[in-house]
Amino acid sequence: MSRGAQRARRIVLAFVALVLTACGGTAGAFSFNTPPTIYDLTQRPQEFAGKEVTAQGYYLWKPGDPATSVLLPGLSTADGTRDAQPIYASVTCEANGECKPSTTTVGEASTGAVWLENFPAEVTADLHRPGDSVWGVVEVTGLFEAAGGYGPNGAYRYRMQVRQAKPLQKVERLVSAVKDEPLGEGKVSIFELARAPEQYRDQTVTSQGYYFWSPATQGMFVERVEREKTPENAEGLAPAPGGVTMGMDGFPADKSGELHVGPNGSFVWGLVEVTGTFQIGSFADGRYQQQIKVDSARVLEQPK
Repeated sequence: MSRGAQRARRIVLAFVALVLTACGGTAGAFSFNTPPTIYDLTQRPQEFAGKEVTAQGYYLWKPGDPATSVLLPGLSTADGTRDAQPIYASVTCEANGECKPSTTTVGEASTGAVWLENFPAEVTADLHRPGDSVWGVVEVTGLFEAAGGYGPNGAYRYRMQVRQAKPLQKVERLVSAVKDEPLGEGKVSIFELARAPEQYRDQTVTSQGYYFWSPATQGMFVERVEREKTPENAEGLAPAPGGVTMGMDGFPADKSGELHVGPNGSFVWGLVEVTGTFQIGSFADGRYQQQIKVDSARVLEQPK
């Protein structure tokens, strides 16, 4: 199979939804083997209402005002990781709360998902984190409620007060990071800038770190970049910034082309040395409290 055909196949597969089936399996490689699942909760809610329940499904968190935090039977993505969209269980419910599977109605948020409260933040470290969402296969335990009026604008009929959770598929990551050590005469590390920002306010500094850009983040100067490990891509998928972070304004466009560049310019990242003015304030709509306004930059490591 040609490289182009392989790429096309991955794109097609990425648009195929990852869906948990009612009989306890998935359309993909993962098999759910411990009932109940999200389907049981949405198809027989009265059986579980008011009880502590352990259930499996797809966790999806998306930022926003308000944010989304739900348990789903499936989701779809644009490229295998990014732009995760919920797929809801298709059920019909009577006025008395009794529900049953439906093959004719389209699933909707109110009856086809469970709103999750208090999902443990530490569990998300092992899930997919492409930058625009957090998602993955999980098992959650908590009090299941079915009185309705949960979540934003009371849009969800079901809620679980999560007591504990665990990932059922752990995502392996590749990490590129700078070390917390002196850079030599005339240079200051990103760690030192973060530890003593007032010492360097409005001064010209030279520092080393990872430049990261995406439509969601704008320009950033960061300690590390993490990617999801995959056998098909040596560079990894879904790069995300981490560790010490600050804004970066004015990174030269011609230097961006020497770094890792995502499909359709969806991201740029790489190891750089920059010289510029270190500023303190509110930048990029309040996302960063410090930034470097770049005068010059050089790439320290080019893609292989």
